[in-house]
Amino acid sequence: MVWRTFLCVLFCFFSQQSLQAETLRVGLSSADYPPYYFEGLEGMEGAAIEIAEDLANQLGYNLEYHRYPWKRVQHNLKTGAVDMVLLYFKTDERAKDVIYTRTSHLIERSSLVIPIHLDIQFDGDLDALKQFEFYGVRGYFYGDQYEHAEYLSKHYVSDEIELVRWIATERRNFIGVGNKPTLEFYANKLGLLDKIKFVEPVVDEGKNYFAFSKMLTDAENIAIRFSNEFDNYKKTDRYKEILNQYKIGP
Repeated sequence: MVWRTFLCVLFCFFSQQSLQAETLRVGLSSADYPPYYFEGLEGMEGAAIEIAEDLANQLGYNLEYHRYPWKRVQHNLKTGAVDMVLLYFKTDERAKDVIYTRTSHLIERSSLVIPIHLDIQFDGDLDALKQFEFYGVRGYFYGDQYEHAEYLSKHYVSDEIELVRWIATERRNFIGVGNKPTLEFYANKLGLLDKIKFVEPVVDEGKNYFAFSKMLTDAENIAIRFSNEFDNYKKTDRYKEILNQYKIGP
């Protein structure tokens, strides 16, 4: 009788551990980041969400979303408070804390945004704009050229809402940097879309990967499983439909 009770408890323990292992805690910014992820009528939506959900379903994982300010997401990824993020550029600094999937699943472009009254000439060389003050979101990566441009006066704000407000301020010649669809979304929401404009060419076109916390048990194997599954998924019509729907590249 004692052994039967012991085995029952042991079975329940390992069943619970198995259930927990099938759930991956996903860190997302508390601010929506369309078209990649945003709060919809039925929960989280967006290109990154749909791709991640499709892969997780095939692999037998449940995704559980947790939202924080972006710097907190990164901190939680480092400490293991979240297991993965859906959009992460590769940098040497970030690689200390995460294991990336083998292949990029989405492209993200960083554009310059300026107040409507400002006229500038830009050929892709940021050095020509060093007389201006630049603003971006704290913790975001805007490509090697921007990150290594020590000659620029760079400032950081907490999210896209604050960034749009800074750039749309009249009589100030600030230059912002960020993802165009996301900034357009917030500018429209704030009624400031007619106060800003975007400059071509883009500052950076970066590859986004899934990234798993090194604190996650078996993180390397999980990253391999997602990588292998994505190798098949990227050939499907479903993947192409998502890219076309949200007007972004792989």
